[in-house]
Amino acid sequence: LHQGLMPLVADLLRVLARRTTVLVTTHSPALVDQLEPSDVAVVTKADGGTSVERLNPEATSIREALDVMRLGDAWMNGFFGGLPILGGGGGTCK
Repeated sequence: LHQGLMPLVADLLRVLARRTTVLVTTHSPALVDQLEPSDVAVVTKADGGTSVERLNPEATSIREALDVMRLGDAWMNGFFGGLPILGGGGGTCK
């Protein structure tokens, strides 16, 4: 979808979430930008297993990242994992 539609997509997801559980996967930083940190769960595969962790909006690293960039940019830059970053790495905000 065009990134200009992401605010509408996020609004529709919020409406649906009032009625039922909604699980969305994305590779779109434009969609992530429309969310609150507490709306985001990061899925990471490591050491033969998978972990799912909701972002903690009170984490210092998230607050500091969001002072200088949008949520989607912080994700794409590896501030809280969930990306196949070449060479390993990516931070974690818990």
